[in-house]
Amino acid sequence: MTAEKEAIGTIRHTLRAALTGSLGTLARGSADAEAGDPYVSLVQVATRIDGCPILLLSTLAAHTQNALADGRVSLLLDGTHGLTRPLTGPRVTVQGALVGSPDEPTRTRYLARHPEAVEYVGFSDFAFYVMEPTNVHLVAGFGVIRWVPWTEIATPPAQGSGLVDAETSMIEEINGADAELVEALAVRAGGPYGPWQVTGIDPEGFDLRLAGATRRIAFEEPLSSRAAIHDVLARLARSDPPT
Repeated sequence: MTAEKEAIGTIRHTLRAALTGSLGTLARGSADAEAGDPYVSLVQVATRIDGCPILLLSTLAAHTQNALADGRVSLLLDGTHGLTRPLTGPRVTVQGALVGSPDEPTRTRYLARHPEAVEYVGFSDFAFYVMEPTNVHLVAGFGVIRWVPWTEIATPPAQGSGLVDAETSMIEEINGADAELVEALAVRAGGPYGPWQVTGIDPEGFDLRLAGATRRIAFEEPLSSRAAIHDVLARLARSDPPT
């Protein structure tokens, strides 16, 4: 694998695996901050099938008011959790614009990732937003530093289109009928034993969550159909269980 392909894979993995990120906005100008001052806050993160970050934000929050005044934002995703030497792990900064996204697939993917957030969805000041990235910066240890245009990171629409309508029912099927397999896959990926849940499926893999822990199971090659993903799951089910 070339260094560039490895960097792209690390970016995609870090982006998909993140539960939270640090959102950077530019202050709109108020009694508390000069216009243009940098402001950073913690937000929960999910992703669309194409990889674009999804946020659920309140208009009462300073970061939302800043972004509505100036849509240019950055989002830092930290893949160093649990490492003895955090600076050897991946950190991904996504640059782009934040735009409102009230469509149902965006809502569904976010709530699958963060089911507790359903408590806030009904509040009038909360709304879903999608970050439309332009560039991505990766730091993954000494000398592993890359700027990569988002066009090289995003999942092509042709790959993801076949999963948009099928994803929700597939997740329900897998979490129901294949719950033991889901747990086994999470354990193989280094997670603890427990009732893991699939929270998202995209052409490059699927995401798992157990409380505050996440794991990412990558496919060997991009898959774009329900049948192909079921074939992969059947093959995984036949493989040796974790020890």
